[in-house]
Amino acid sequence: MAEGDNSIENSDTTTSTNNKASTKEQRASKSETGTVGIEFIKNIVNLIKPYELSPPQRLRTYQAMMLDDSVFDAFNTGTVYMEEAFANYTVEFNNSSENSKAAAKFVNWNFQNLKGQSIRSIARSAGEFSRDGLAPMEKVFERSYGEHKKTPYGVSAWKVKKLNYIHPLTLYTSEPFVITDGGNAIKEMRQASGAFKNSASESATLSRPKKGYVSIPRNKLLLLTYGSTDSQPFGTSLFDAAYTAWREKILLQDLTAVGVAKDLGGTPVLRLPVNILNDAAADPTSSAGLMVAKLQESMANLHAGDQASMIMPSDTFNDTGMGAKEFDLELIGISGSGKNFDLEALVEQRRKFIYSVFGAANLISNDSSGGYNQLEGQTNLHSKFIRRNISVVEEAINSDLLPQLFRLNEWDISLEDMPKIKAGEMSPASLDEVGKAVQRTKSVGMLPITVETVNEVLAKMGFSYRVPEATTKEELTELLGDMESKASEGMKTAFEGTSKGKGSTSNSSDNNNDNAS
Repeated sequence: MAEGDNSIENSDTTTSTNNKASTKEQRASKSETGTVGIEFIKNIVNLIKPYELSPPQRLRTYQAMMLDDSVFDAFNTGTVYMEEAFANYTVEFNNSSENSKAAAKFVNWNFQNLKGQSIRSIARSAGEFSRDGLAPMEKVFERSYGEHKKTPYGVSAWKVKKLNYIHPLTLYTSEPFVITDGGNAIKEMRQASGAFKNSASESATLSRPKKGYVSIPRNKLLLLTYGSTDSQPFGTSLFDAAYTAWREKILLQDLTAVGVAKDLGGTPVLRLPVNILNDAAADPTSSAGLMVAKLQESMANLHAGDQASMIMPSDTFNDTGMGAKEFDLELIGISGSGKNFDLEALVEQRRKFIYSVFGAANLISNDSSGGYNQLEGQTNLHSKFIRRNISVVEEAINSDLLPQLFRLNEWDISLEDMPKIKAGEMSPASLDEVGKAVQRTKSVGMLPITVETVNEVLAKMGFSYRVPEATTKEELTELLGDMESKASEGMKTAFEGTSKGKGSTSNSSDNNNDNAS
């Protein structure tokens, strides 16, 4: 029994020792003793940058950058505008050539009958060249059908089935492109065999490539590249320029989160009467000493989150019950005083730089320091960035895909008669703007009344009806009815509106300020 008592006593002693050790850890200083290390962060970024932007790793780094809100917003906004522009595409052709008209119809029919694709979705995939430097697409053709089963020359026609986007991450790492002719030409692109897998991570090809890759000849590729040159045909990425700001922004945001967590938790401070503290110091075994020890334990538990609340005496220093209390508990956060930097400002600087790399500084709505003129200039710059990306896609389709399509069909067509894809406006004009433009152009005799122009106006205004192409001039005039307008009278005399002259008669349109010059 004695041994059992000793065993229990030893167990209690061990538990007491563990509690004291735990309490000691909890009582460790929670105040800030280190530094956020701004210069250290800079050195770390410079250290890991060569690795994260190395050829084998950079595409994965770009994917990680897309998880940042600023990078994603700046990148995604540009691709959204590209989609909008190509969703409103038109096919331009030589109006005086019947061969060009027939070719334009065939091209438009091709893009209207892609398999599982649209030209808008192609533009979305193509927009990724600003991230990866290039967006390769495999040209896939199939036998044509329906009204375009044969060419005007009676030859069985081929059509574009789809443009199969190939993500650069799936390329063969060792040698993604084979260069020939002394480094002057691209022979083929190689896609890693590991990319040919289904959702069960099993090989999705009938025969596994023995060399570890599948070769795609250059003539089957539509290469869309960003910032490419003759010596660097695979392009460069905007993400390279945004990398440093992104990496520093991530690290600084993490430090800000740590600071916020400390501010939310705070450090508990307990104030006791001096006589109690003196008695506890003089004799730790006294009632005052035991009380202070118990309070210290409760404070440690409170800071560690092991205790939700404390019960404190409400006695005050005077007998009236008013004034300062003898016992007082307060949670003190990190005030940030004494720092010569602002983490939020540092994060915002990096954020602005990221948007500037994409030419999208106008998207930062809370930055209006430069006023309207600066915002307008930033918006125009962003439009030029996006319009440039759109022209890259147009150029690839018009100079590569379409000529190959007509060669494949043995369609004899001159360069002048070759139809071209033209993207529409990123923000289409409103009905009001189109109406004003048509009225003003017609009023000065600059709008020819033909089937083509009428149908183009109807298309811009969103109407589905089109005037039949065989409509004669007389039929068209009868169909349109009276188109007389007094809006043209203001053009007869310089600086004179439609109803400003003395003794002039007016109609309902005279009060429209848009009609007055």
